[in-house]
Amino acid sequence: MVSHWGARHYGDLIWVETGETLTEESFNRYRRERPDGFFLMEHIKEPDMRAAVLHPDVVIASDGMPLVDAEGRSLPFDSDFGAGLGHPRSAGTFGTYLRMAIDDGGLTMGQIVAKTAYLQARFLEPFVPSMARRGRLQVGAFADITIFDPQVVDGRASYEPGTNSLASEGFVHVIVNGEPVIRDGALVPGVYPGEAVRAGR
Repeated sequence: MVSHWGARHYGDLIWVETGETLTEESFNRYRRERPDGFFLMEHIKEPDMRAAVLHPDVVIASDGMPLVDAEGRSLPFDSDFGAGLGHPRSAGTFGTYLRMAIDDGGLTMGQIVAKTAYLQARFLEPFVPSMARRGRLQVGAFADITIFDPQVVDGRASYEPGTNSLASEGFVHVIVNGEPVIRDGALVPGVYPGEAVRAGR
């Protein structure tokens, strides 16, 4: 048991480089031989996760774990999709959620989208006043807009090596602070309009 780390069993742990499900023996070997290595922990089972993310009052977010190369070094932010090793949530959270919520059919499209933008912004407004101008389509708001195809959108990142950082599909256009960063499904090179969102501002 490894419950002090949040996992219930060694089989809840995945060695990032190989996609190997760990045993007590392999866990202890990697701990001795590769203490700087990365493993993923599956501590939320799918039925529990689905119940949580499909609840109308739960917002969708990702802490975006850093992606690393096979030696554990952080990758540059402009690395190719699919190049990094890490948790698939870094690349696939929103595509995976949208596909799940659309297929489930229990929420309206307005509720589905609000959980990814408006509800997040509203939750953060007391601490980050500029959030009052984010997560909304209205005059005076920051022009952060995502247009996706509800028939196609899906996350492609998974726990399998080589797929941890695959880009989601079905995102047709993405606009950040009024500038397109994805146009017709393709990344616009050399455009970095994002700005840090800081507490108290």
